[in-house]
Amino acid sequence: MHAQIKSQIKSRTGVSGFLLALLVTFSGGALAAGITGTKHDLSISGGGTIKSTDQTEICVFCHTPHAALKNDNIPLWNHTLSTTAAYGVYTSPTLDATDVGEVGGINETTAAVSNLCLSCHDGSLAVNSLNNPSNARPTSTFAGDGKIPGTSAANLGSANDALKNDHPVNFTYNPGSGPGLDSTLVATASLTGVKLFSNKVQCASCHDPHTSADPTGSAFLRVSMSASTLCFACHNK
Repeated sequence: MHAQIKSQIKSRTGVSGFLLALLVTFSGGALAAGITGTKHDLSISGGGTIKSTDQTEICVFCHTPHAALKNDNIPLWNHTLSTTAAYGVYTSPTLDATDVGEVGGINETTAAVSNLCLSCHDGSLAVNSLNNPSNARPTSTFAGDGKIPGTSAANLGSANDALKNDHPVNFTYNPGSGPGLDSTLVATASLTGVKLFSNKVQCASCHDPHTSADPTGSAFLRVSMSASTLCFACHNK
C-alpha cells in the first residue's frame, strides 16, 4: 500500500513538474528568448532608443493575460488601438487582388492583425499606451513622449498616406487564374515561412514581431531577404 501511494505521488510530482516547465516556457521564456534586446523589447533591456526607463517586463507592452482586447485576430492584446481613420491603400495596374481593404477606421471587434502593428507604428500613440498596465509599474516612464517620431522609417503614419507606396496588406491571398486571382503566386499549401491570417496578407505575414530570420535582425522578417528569398516565398516569377 505504501509503495502504491509513493508511486502515485511520484507520478503526480512528475506531471506537476512538467506542467510547471510548460507554464514557464509559454509565460515568456519562449517568446522573450527571441525578442529580448531587440527594438521590440520596450523594457529597460531593449535594444532601441524608444524604451522604458524602469519597466522590466517585456511582454506587457503588447499582451496581457487579463482584461485584454479580443477578437479572432488579437492574441490577448494589451496596447491601445489607434483611431486613425485612413492609412491609404496600395493600387497598381499589376495588382490582381480585388479586395485590398483600408486598414484604418477600426474598433476592437473589427481590428485586423495589421492594426496591432500600426497601433504603435503610425506614431499617434505612445508605445506604453496600454489597456491593462503592469501591476508592478502601472506608470512605466519613457524618454520623451514614447511615440515613434515622424522622422523615423518605422513610422507608418497617415500624414502622407504611407501605406499607398508599401506592399499591400489586408487582402485575400488568391493564387490561380481569372478575375481576382494571380497565376504568379505560390499555391497556398506550398507557402514556406510566410504566414496568412484568415487567408489574408497582413503586416505579420512577412514580419515576425518576436524574432527575425534576417541576419541583421533589423526588420523582424520571417524569411531572409538574401537572394530575395522572402519575395520568392509568395511570388513565382
